[in-house]
Amino acid sequence: MVQLRGDVLDEVTRLYFERRRLQVEYALVPVEDPTLQAGRRLRVDELTAQIDALTGGFFSRHLAQPTASTRPGEARGASGSS
Repeated sequence: MVQLRGDVLDEVTRLYFERRRLQVEYALVPVEDPTLQAGRRLRVDELTAQIDALTGGFFSRHLAQPTASTRPGEARGASGSS
């Protein structure tokens, strides 16, 4: 059971960083070809779905949560910077 958990964690980690690499590449090396753009987006979506399958949907739920800077009622610059 411990080995299976370790294997799942390894796979989730590998998928997560492959997804992040694609996102960084997408941001830093934009392409004009709509087919390539769609292929990149689809691969990110595929990796997200695989991570969700292994985490019971936690990953997408976590992504959907608002960040500290966008939570309702929290002022911008509340950390002391304006």
